[in-house]
Amino acid sequence: LSLAKRGRIDAIIQDVAKQNDAVLYTSDYAQSLVADAEGIEVKYQKPEQEEKELEFLRFFDAQTMSVHLKEGVSPLAKKGKPGAFELTKLEEKILTRDYLHSIATQILERSKISDSSNIEISKAGALVIQYEDYRIAITQPPFSEGYEITIVHPIVKLELNEYTVSEKLMSRFSERAEGILISGPPGSGKSTLASSLANFYHSGGKIVKTFESPRDLQVDAGVTQYTRLDGSFENSADILLLVRPDYTIFDEIRRREDFRIFSDLRLAINDLEKRLKVHIDVVEKGPSDETATNYELPFTFSESKTAVILSVSREYTGMHADVYVDDKYITSSRIGRKGQIKIPRRSDTAKKLMKLAGSQNDIQIFVKDFWSYLKFLDLILEK
Repeated sequence: LSLAKRGRIDAIIQDVAKQNDAVLYTSDYAQSLVADAEGIEVKYQKPEQEEKELEFLRFFDAQTMSVHLKEGVSPLAKKGKPGAFELTKLEEKILTRDYLHSIATQILERSKISDSSNIEISKAGALVIQYEDYRIAITQPPFSEGYEITIVHPIVKLELNEYTVSEKLMSRFSERAEGILISGPPGSGKSTLASSLANFYHSGGKIVKTFESPRDLQVDAGVTQYTRLDGSFENSADILLLVRPDYTIFDEIRRREDFRIFSDLRLAINDLEKRLKVHIDVVEKGPSDETATNYELPFTFSESKTAVILSVSREYTGMHADVYVDDKYITSSRIGRKGQIKIPRRSDTAKKLMKLAGSQNDIQIFVKDFWSYLKFLDLILEK
């Protein structure tokens, strides 16, 4: 075992094959590559996985929307259809932690070898896996007080024309569908309708992307599903701007950051130009540009080896701020993670800031009233 840990067993096998001019048969891909590099004739045999039906599938039938498995409790399921379902006890048997752990292990192992599986979220005590069209959330201490597995499965996939939609609403969907908000309680069919809209626009010759975490919308193959890039939808939004989709579906907007990104002017600027039939450009601002809707933020000043750092409250993360020194405009910047505005030390902006500011008291940071900004944007879009 000690030799195996250091890779010595593999080396001995390769030495024997080389000395005897033998053919090395292996199902270890890394070993096959090393042996090939050593000039050994290799026959790589891809390991065959025994495809056993996943244990959790026995809890599902055609009417099951979700299954809820928790240690110390009988298995439960929501049966019916969106908007009309009931919680049902599947059997009297009380579930044990060992049984749930075996189900979770089976799911995790399958997700590693299946092309139709993705690990969407992995944190201490919580794991979310998208397996085919099943969304599986596995929680355990310290996140939850006990072991629990929740599995959600869409049982309905509808085309938009299968809904009872008025001519007026269908016209709105078809001709000017900017800014559709779908709201409702869990299980009411929000994601089903969002999927239908995505497929409707895709079938109409439009480029459609989705923002999801986890990625569980039931959409056509031509619709690309994005999730958080490097843990943030803010990073995903930068990619979205480059690919320029005609429509973007945001699924499960929950956090403050999600709303800010959704409302970001960068995602609406093309629509503004088309609707107003003008070109929107960026010009240098001055003190006269400030309005009553701007708010000064308290902040702390610090420096690193590479940047000047202005830190505000984290609740303003993702918003745009203006930096002034003694009422003289210096720069505008997005407030980044941890509520920080970072200005590279070698930049002209940092040099200007340090030259004009005698102390932190000379610097002001303003952020626009977020909700007033949203109302303004809505008025523009209506016009």
